[in-house]
Amino acid sequence: MVERTVFFLVFLVWSLTVTPLSIYLSRQYRIIDEPGGRKKHSMVTPRGAGVVIWAGYLLYAVLFPDPGNGVRIIATGATAIFLFGYMDDMHPLPALWKLAVHLTVALVIAWGVPAPPAVKAAVVLWVAGTTSAYNLVDGINGLSLTIFSLTALMGLILSGGQWWAVALGLSLGVLPWNYPVAKTFLGDGGSTLLGFLCVSQFTRELPFLLEGKGIVIWLASMLLIGGVPVIDTLFSFARRVIKGSSPFRPDAVTSIIFYLTGDCPFLECLPSWSRSMPSPSGWLSFFWGGMGHEKVFPDGTNQGDRLLCDRHQT
Repeated sequence: MVERTVFFLVFLVWSLTVTPLSIYLSRQYRIIDEPGGRKKHSMVTPRGAGVVIWAGYLLYAVLFPDPGNGVRIIATGATAIFLFGYMDDMHPLPALWKLAVHLTVALVIAWGVPAPPAVKAAVVLWVAGTTSAYNLVDGINGLSLTIFSLTALMGLILSGGQWWAVALGLSLGVLPWNYPVAKTFLGDGGSTLLGFLCVSQFTRELPFLLEGKGIVIWLASMLLIGGVPVIDTLFSFARRVIKGSSPFRPDAVTSIIFYLTGDCPFLECLPSWSRSMPSPSGWLSFFWGGMGHEKVFPDGTNQGDRLLCDRHQT
């Protein structure tokens, strides 16, 4: 327990102190997110937070003599995922290239899972899908980092693995720089890195947690661990198909954004009393206003909107 606490604190301090440096360097080299179009933020924001998590994970994998089961293999895949995403942050790359990289790395991870071929095939889709899903839901300040932190906490409780303490420290250290007002974004490199690290580490632990279980239990566990990002991505794909557009065509709406803004067309199916309730953004604005802190910005957004949705939507 003491050892895990030490690792948590070391990497928490790492993230807290190195993130400002990544912000400075991102500004210097113009690795930034410009406002406009579908994006909700109003200021130029650096996209360097992912570097902090990637570098911290790499240091853990390389410097410590026994970082854990499969950590160095995962670190190799994480480097490919992050660097490709980081290149995409600087110069947009074709979506098929990103999909090919995600599937290739997922195949390497699945190859080492001691499970039947059907489960390995499901693991490939799970790793690649969750890697992309974390990027797709990275549209609200702190969302991807919070989901990852909760998953890391669950992993720490279930397995007691040292890596989960490291992961928790890395993500919580970056979180204050990304929420409530984002001073830096994860970027595609950082958000896909979180998704990949999250599920890749679980591929090393699920065989022991689910020993002797059938593929149905495996699939259910994968869905639960993928959590909000996977469910939200499936929701978005289904909605786009129903509308007659490509499921891969980006827009400004996901189920999470629907809920936060109260603009979900499915709310029409709910009783009238429920539709009249304020959205979380509205409640947040109400409380800010009640405390004398309500502020309306030049672009028409209020403080609650800024706290919840400062980031662009994908």
